[in-house]
Amino acid sequence: MIYTLRYVTNILFLLIGFIALSQTQESTAIDSVQYKRTYGLRVGIDAASLIRTGIDPEYNGFQILGDYRIKDRLYIAGEIGNENLDRNSDRIDFKTSGSYFKAGIDYNLYQNWLDMDNMIYFGARLGAANFSQNMLRYDYAQDNSYFPVFTNAVNREFKGLTALWLEIPFRY
Repeated sequence: MIYTLRYVTNILFLLIGFIALSQTQESTAIDSVQYKRTYGLRVGIDAASLIRTGIDPEYNGFQILGDYRIKDRLYIAGEIGNENLDRNSDRIDFKTSGSYFKAGIDYNLYQNWLDMDNMIYFGARLGAANFSQNMLRYDYAQDNSYFPVFTNAVNREFKGLTALWLEIPFRY
């Protein structure tokens, strides 16, 4: 009887040990370093239009652009600008000036590594412009030089012109 009681108590201790081990949950290690993505407004200036303004005496332009991250890869984007062009060439002389506004969305295709904010994106922009043009002079195009070139000096101004367009930009 003592031997059977000993076996029973040993089996009870083993069962209690197995039950206690089966009730414990596996704990997963939580990384204490967490990277937080920045969401917010980014604003910039178009350097190409500023460089062209300094180099080309017939051109004057300025553009401000910006975007706002609303999700991990989705941005709301917009551009606003003003351009003037006074073209004096052999065949045509005109003056054009106007302002434009573009708004749309961008989707970043690039999967960034930690601490990177690079963009390879495509998107869509709806643009609207208000401009005026002053046609000073133009020549008729001719294939040969046998006939004289006719020059029309019109000096006609077109004001209040508007344009609407859709762009699909892809930039990297």
